[in-house]
This record gives sequence, structure tokens and C-alpha cells, in this order.
Amino acid sequence: LSKIEIKKMKLQTSLASLNKFTKMMTSSFHSLAEERDIRLNFTEEEKDINIYFDVAKLHKIISNLLSNALKFTLAGGKVEIIVSTQLNKGRNRRMAEITVRDTGIGISADQLPHVFDRFYQVDSSDTRRFEGTGIGLALTKELVELHHGDIMVKSKKDMGTEFIVHLPLGKDHLTENEITDANVEVKQPIYDFEDSSPNLESESLKSQKVVSKIAPMILVVEDNQDMRQYIGESLYDVYNLIEAEDGEQGFNQAIKHLPDLIISDVMMPGMDGFELTKKLKEDIRTSHIPVILLTAKAGDESKIKGLETGADAYVNKPFNTKELLVRAKNLVKQREKLRGKFEKNITIDPSEVTVTSIDEDFLRMAVNIVEKHIDNNEFSVEQFSAEMLMSRNSLYRKLKKLINQSTSQFIRTIRLKRAAQLIKQKNAPIGEIAYMVGFEKPSYFTECFKKQFGVLPTEYGGD
Repeated sequence: LSKIEIKKMKLQTSLASLNKFTKMMTSSFHSLAEERDIRLNFTEEEKDINIYFDVAKLHKIISNLLSNALKFTLAGGKVEIIVSTQLNKGRNRRMAEITVRDTGIGISADQLPHVFDRFYQVDSSDTRRFEGTGIGLALTKELVELHHGDIMVKSKKDMGTEFIVHLPLGKDHLTENEITDANVEVKQPIYDFEDSSPNLESESLKSQKVVSKIAPMILVVEDNQDMRQYIGESLYDVYNLIEAEDGEQGFNQAIKHLPDLIISDVMMPGMDGFELTKKLKEDIRTSHIPVILLTAKAGDESKIKGLETGADAYVNKPFNTKELLVRAKNLVKQREKLRGKFEKNITIDPSEVTVTSIDEDFLRMAVNIVEKHIDNNEFSVEQFSAEMLMSRNSLYRKLKKLINQSTSQFIRTIRLKRAAQLIKQKNAPIGEIAYMVGFEKPSYFTECFKKQFGVLPTEYGGD
């Protein structure tokens, strides 16, 4: 808001699919909606709406609107986001339209004119438990207007609220400096609203046993209760355990808990172990999780099929519990070693610390984005997650599981690794290198560098 006030907030638009971007943003809120027992729907009334928009700023706009909608909607309610184009009579032109509608507690008529005011909070017994800062909607309105668009709100007490954002089509409203790229590829959303409808209501299973908060977690997916218990008995002294009765429930548990390892039977009703493994390995949220498949089927053909789906190990039934324990231990340790390798090595090579190609692509994209902004000390976690096309929470969870670093730690690690390389090359003074990699204060750079590499920058790089 301060940057907008002093005209320092610049619009940097690229041509991209509004449909895909909005669907991707909606998908990133799906876990939160499930957690709160709220139905979250995405609808596109018109296909292929391509407009010029600033990815980071539209990310903030949609995030704020969806966050508010979910915050003020009670369990059993519904939130929907609709993308279309409509004739804006006030401007006498067709514009892209994003509608965020909820069945929440609503806003009374006398409060409605003030919802976009800074630091304004609707003050009632209904809303007090949802209290925030009162700047989210004010910022949203400013960012919409920065896009040369407009936003309006409709609401009725106890009946829900509807926010409608209009954004111009074409580019005649933009200056040359407001267009940064001809085209931006928007990835497909993580959660497909059209052909997936996970049902967590049947999820009644709890962790079988919690050894400790820091012990690795294993998810056991097996439709036979006796077999689940048998597997659990061989693991529960070392690992935290959670269970699932079939592949569908197993996938939902994996998304919710992000375990360190999954042990799954192959033969299960509905989604079998092969399908589950394929789905886990193709989903960016779970692609890093190692999978052990169990089967009573003998023969190489079945084993090869399991490995082709991305399974990390294959164990035949009946199996020796010690063998299963060793396999589990080795896979968990392997992932731990890879996570530690990323922090210690000066090189920034995603292929050295990842197992699957989807994880390598993810990490390479993350590194490239930080590198692009390496000299910008204002590059934020929010901007990073926007450019990664992920919610802050999804990006944090993925990085934590993949390399055991938070999002901010990852950004700092890339800056420090690049600084170490520059110091070795001896092309610039250390104080200048600190600024080149985005550190505002050389003293803080020195402190972080020593913590990362164990020596001061002045002591680094000597032969």
C-alpha cells in the first residue's frame, strides 16, 4: 500500500491464460476448503480468456478474495470462483470478469460501502472471531485499479457475499513499460475440479502410533485390516504411522500429511497400488515421496509394471518383516542424505538432490526464479510463490519435504551459494558481492555466510 501511494508499485504484465491461472489459484486453496468442510468450485463460463496481467499482483488479488470467502463461510457452506467475459456498461467495453461468491455470514447494508476502506473491519459479534488487519481488501482494490480494472461487492446479511473483478481485454490500456513479456505459460492446476472429487468424510483412521514428533512418518495403504496391523507391528517402534484402506483414501492421506514413505498393496478395490503410485508421482505435491509396493503376484512382468509407475521398491508377499524394515530405512535415509546434500554443496544442481524428473524440474524452476531476482533485496516469499504458481503454503511444504528448508531459507541459500562462487572467482570485493546477491547489509551477509559455510567470506576461497 505504501508503494502504491508513492507511485513505486509498477505493473509488469504478460499475456497469459486467465482460465488456467484462476483455476490453479483455486486449486491451491482446495486443502484449506476441505479442512474447513467447505465446497470449493471453479467454473469457466468462457474458454481461452487470454489477457495481460501481472502474475504476482493477480496472485494477491485472488488470494485475498478466496481467503476472505473461506474465512467467513461456515462448515457445510460453499465458495465458488467464476471466470467469464462480460459487457461493462459503465465503460462500454467487454472485460474479463472474475467472480468470487460465498454462502458465508454476509455483510449488512450499512457496512457494505466501507469494505474497501483501509483498516476498516466489520464490527459485530459474528465477525469478531474472524478479525484481521483490515488492509486485505483495500490492497486488493488498489491492485485491481493498478491493472486498469475495477472491483465491486454485493452482499446480504446471513446470505453470502460476492466480489466481482473486471479486467480489461487487449493491451491498448497499457503503456509500453507495463508489458514485460509477449507470453507466459501457465501450468495446469494441481487439483482438477472437473474430474476429481476427493471424499474425506470416510477418513476415520488415525495415526496408529506416534513415536515422536521428529520421527519419520510412514503411510500404510492396504485394504486388509489384518495385513495393515501386521505391517504396522513391524514399523511402529521406529516410525509414526498413518493408515488408509484403499488407494483413493491413501492419496488423500498423502496430500494431507506428506509422509516420508508410503507402503502400498497392489491389489485393492477401486484405485489399486499401480494407479496410486502413478498418481502420487505425477502430482507435484507428492512426487518426492518414495513408494514401496507389496504384491502376492509372482513374476517379473508385475514387478516391471510397478517400477514403471515410479515405485521405488517392490516386495513380494509373503515377506520378511526385517526385509521391509530395511527397505523402509534405506529409502528414508536416502531422502535425508539428498536433503543434506543440497545445503552443504556449493553447486546448485537440482539433479543431484532429486530422484524424480518432476522434482528436478520443480527445483530447477525454483532456482532459476531466485537467480532472476538475485540482486533484488525486496524479492519476497509472496512474489516467489506467485512466480512458482503455487500458494505460499504449498511451496513451503514442498521445499521443506524436498530439501528440508523453508521458502525464505531456500532463497537465502541460493544467494549465499552464488556469493561463494563469486568470491572464489575473485572478480569483485566482498562488500560488493553482498549487494550483488541481494543482501542490503554486508554485516548480515557475513553473519549468514559464516553460518552456511563455517568460515567468514574473507577466509573463503583460499587454496
